[in-house]
Amino acid sequence: WDEPIRRAHLLMLPVRARINRFNAMVRVCRKVCCARLLRSCAKLYPECDMLSPRSWWVGAAWPAEMERHQRHCERAGADAGAFIVKPDNGCQGEGISLVRSHAELRELMARPDAPQRALVQEYLPAPLLLEDGRKFDLRLYVILVDAAPLRAFLSARGVARFASHPWAPVDAANQHDACMHLSNSSVNAPAAQGLSNKVALERLWPALEKRGCDVRAL
Repeated sequence: WDEPIRRAHLLMLPVRARINRFNAMVRVCRKVCCARLLRSCAKLYPECDMLSPRSWWVGAAWPAEMERHQRHCERAGADAGAFIVKPDNGCQGEGISLVRSHAELRELMARPDAPQRALVQEYLPAPLLLEDGRKFDLRLYVILVDAAPLRAFLSARGVARFASHPWAPVDAANQHDACMHLSNSSVNAPAAQGLSNKVALERLWPALEKRGCDVRAL
């Protein structure tokens, strides 16, 4: 199935059938759903609060979250920083925006083309950069064999995806430069003139070691 399997179909499968998307996995994989789960986890286990930047979910269904974001910005004042806004069901970097204030967030969500549901996160002010000064993320692949007890396998053949433009702190001049702030391949491949922006993980380790990262622990 290209979409998560429905419960009725799940119950009809033969015993040894395999599927590529679990029933109800959208409850974890959609951006807003994942953020809400992480906030709940942080209430039960405070150490989980470090797993994700501070987040809010905005849209017509959650006026309280918009107010919550406004209060955060008022308390933080000039230290509030920038925020990255991601459509809940978006992919390949489509529709992602950066805002630098609560007023900009409200203006963005009031536009006719605004997403109905979106995740707002604090934009990390000091991302890890390598020698060429570009942002990157890790695309890792996991096979979940069972949920209870939890059994999963992580592929060692992941990739790092790099932005095309050197990173700089968010300001009015670069706020809309997706090739600086995003590392999605669909966004950066055209800027790289058809070249891939992906690097195999084993090629990343020496660069991280130069930055003092504990590659063995990672």
